[in-house]
Amino acid sequence: MKKIKIVAIVPARGGSKGLKNKNILPLKGKPLIAHSIIAAKKCGFDKIIVSTDSKKIQKIAIKNGAEAPFLRPKKYSGDSSLDNDYFKHCYNWYLKKKKFQIDIFVNLRPTTPLRDYKVIWYALQKFKRKKLNFLRSAHIASESPLKWFKRKTNGFFKPITLDSNLNMTNFKRQDFEPIYIPNGYVDILSTKFINKKNIYGNKMYVFVTKKVFEIDTLEDYTFLKKIS
Repeated sequence: MKKIKIVAIVPARGGSKGLKNKNILPLKGKPLIAHSIIAAKKCGFDKIIVSTDSKKIQKIAIKNGAEAPFLRPKKYSGDSSLDNDYFKHCYNWYLKKKKFQIDIFVNLRPTTPLRDYKVIWYALQKFKRKKLNFLRSAHIASESPLKWFKRKTNGFFKPITLDSNLNMTNFKRQDFEPIYIPNGYVDILSTKFINKKNIYGNKMYVFVTKKVFEIDTLEDYTFLKKIS
């Protein structure tokens, strides 16, 4: 039986409009990206690959024990690039250059740095046991977005969705169905559809975690430094 090859991938573009160099900012004495690499090491995956377009990040990744054998092409590294792009590029690069076929990607985003590797491992076991194609971590939102509203150009508020109304903003939190927020703790993908239009298949399994703090802005980074 063919051995399934499980690879942790850490996506880390060099460019960031919200927070400059966010993937390598220091946190607890280490660059942000190192925390994802360390968690992956503890899980014992077949490979830990950093997909980046930055030579600086590439050097930091290798120094911290990950593989970073390529620089991601610009067409897969822009502000409008999707997760699909770096998955496909990495998979096809290793297959062509190294004759190494990746069967499962475990996606660990640097912007969610504080993880328990045991949670990642548990998510992987659930992924394999349920024979899933795509698993994404999320936590329950503290408040339903149906209590929010948009602002019209004339200054008045309007409902956020077609099936909501302004009166719903006064409902109690408990009146709403729970809403889950994807949080970047761990995403897991089977590569069986990797070169198809929809690489994730038709279903996404929600893996529920505790509330997680992500870093997208300076305020996020400052807050996480205070609590870590």
